[in-house]
Amino acid sequence: MDQFIEPKLTDVRLCWEEIRGPICSILNGIPHCEVIPEDIYSECVNGRAQLYMSSIGFMVLTIEVDPFSKTRSLLIWIAYVHETGKHNWVSHVQWLNQLAKASDCVYIKAKSVVPEMEQYALDNGWEITERVYSLSLIHI
Repeated sequence: MDQFIEPKLTDVRLCWEEIRGPICSILNGIPHCEVIPEDIYSECVNGRAQLYMSSIGFMVLTIEVDPFSKTRSLLIWIAYVHETGKHNWVSHVQWLNQLAKASDCVYIKAKSVVPEMEQYALDNGWEITERVYSLSLIHI
């Protein structure tokens, strides 16, 4: 595990050309993805998501509010690292916890279509709280 490098809150307008490609790659790997890179840009510019960058990569974080309980969760919406397999989540848990507490969140959440993430997350204290299944409508 690499040493923790604190990500810095970054204005997406200053680095869009640098991060747009990796965001496209992530979104292209998500089946049935309804988000385009410019949606992420817009959410950051309008203050509904935050971009954090460091020398190892970047994260786009946002707050999800449960419609019934009003429980707030810090969602790791997009996470990108230049070198995979370095266990960066483990070294960032304390930092994420501080951000979540400062935002009155009860949970930190992450969503991923990468199968290998499941066991890694479970081995490091995360738990599965939902699975989403999609079925395309049959066109007759």
